[in-house]
Amino acid sequence: MPNYFMFLGPNAPIGHGSVLTITEHVGKYITRIIRKCQEEGIKSIIPRQDVVDEFAEHIAAFMPRTAWAGSCSSWFKNGEKDGPVTALHPGSCIHWFHMLQSFRGEDFEFTHWSKNRFQYLGNGFSTLEAPGMNSTWYLDEPDKML
Repeated sequence: MPNYFMFLGPNAPIGHGSVLTITEHVGKYITRIIRKCQEEGIKSIIPRQDVVDEFAEHIAAFMPRTAWAGSCSSWFKNGEKDGPVTALHPGSCIHWFHMLQSFRGEDFEFTHWSKNRFQYLGNGFSTLEAPGMNSTWYLDEPDKML
């Protein structure tokens, strides 16, 4: 389903982290994606199927070595005693936060509003070049990468 985002869906670190912190990080991640779509004329975004399949493969290989896979009935295993762990992130909560720091656009399929994906570049001038704007803003913090 294009343009569908979830806060606490499958593979969120809900079993080992604060729900408030988790939702805050997801909110920031989703905001970065929406901003990209707005700024670059993207109509819809959907995860690539091969990426979803590879992530599921990674989870299937990672989870059996964790305590979550123990021989007991668990919500994280869809109520089964010996089923696969399907509801948790394959790693720590901090690992998950780190993963969400950068949007991996290569993992998604984009549909643009225009046939030319570069139409969003407009007339070649930035709004930062408008009269009264600081035209050398990029020199204000020389040690900071843009």
